[in-house]
Amino acid sequence: MKRIIIFGLLAAILWTAENIWLSARQPEISKALALQQVNGGDQAARHLREFEMLKDGLHILTGTLTLLAALACFSTGIRRGMLTLHQKLSQSGVHGVLALLCSVSLLSLTTVAFVS
Repeated sequence: MKRIIIFGLLAAILWTAENIWLSARQPEISKALALQQVNGGDQAARHLREFEMLKDGLHILTGTLTLLAALACFSTGIRRGMLTLHQKLSQSGVHGVLALLCSVSLLSLTTVAFVS
């Protein structure tokens, strides 16, 4: 029962974060990039295509993370492996790197419109 609740919370957090980004930030960035493409040249069009690719990749990322959460919650072998990985990262002091990488990747998705 505990694993089902943990998986439900993880899935809800992932999907909520995706929906918040898609409904709040993504329209503003898409609009700005589309206007830049109309007024700009090939460089602005390339930025728009890159952003659209990243936006579509967000669905794949969320689905993959949900799948990994399900596997981690319901597969004993993967849970043991993740526990071992967590222990090794904690011993080496690198466990904060994953959170940093996730933060940087989300930040890069929201700041693509401002890169010239």
